[in-house]
Amino acid sequence: MSSRDMVMTLIPFVIICLIVAGIAGSCAFRPGGPSVGEIPRYDAQLALSSQAKKVAFPLRLPATPEGWTTNSGGTVEIANTDGGVAVNLGYVTDRTTFLQITQSGISADMLQQFTASGSRNITGEEVIGDQVWAVFSDADAETLWVAQLPNSSVSITGSGSPEEFSALATAFSQAQPLPTS
Repeated sequence: MSSRDMVMTLIPFVIICLIVAGIAGSCAFRPGGPSVGEIPRYDAQLALSSQAKKVAFPLRLPATPEGWTTNSGGTVEIANTDGGVAVNLGYVTDRTTFLQITQSGISADMLQQFTASGSRNITGEEVIGDQVWAVFSDADAETLWVAQLPNSSVSITGSGSPEEFSALATAFSQAQPLPTS
């Protein structure tokens, strides 16, 4: 079979694939480039209220700063911690950057290693209210803030600005632990 014959055989196949993809809605032609879609919403109140009854550490639901959307969340088991879990909430800010807050009953050092997928060096600290946050900044990774609380630890990571990190840390420090019963 010649190369021309092979190309001619593939043309109907490519056309069929494009038609199926168009019908399925898995691709679109946008001459002006991609557009920003609607941000998914996550019911953090419902999720954290449920989780507060299941985990062995206090959970807090920070008030969402003006213009921010809670768009994701979940619970993850942390390896090598004898059943330790992390509870995550993700936010899209009013500038469309992303921040994630993670709460756990493990130590702040262990949470830092879990969140950053390894150990990192502290590059500074931020004091928000009575809480001291260790700051980990690295040109090759997202910024990470970690704080040790009396019965838990918390981290914030993402692509947000220092002001956005501070806003989320402030909202977290003002939040009261959720009921456990």
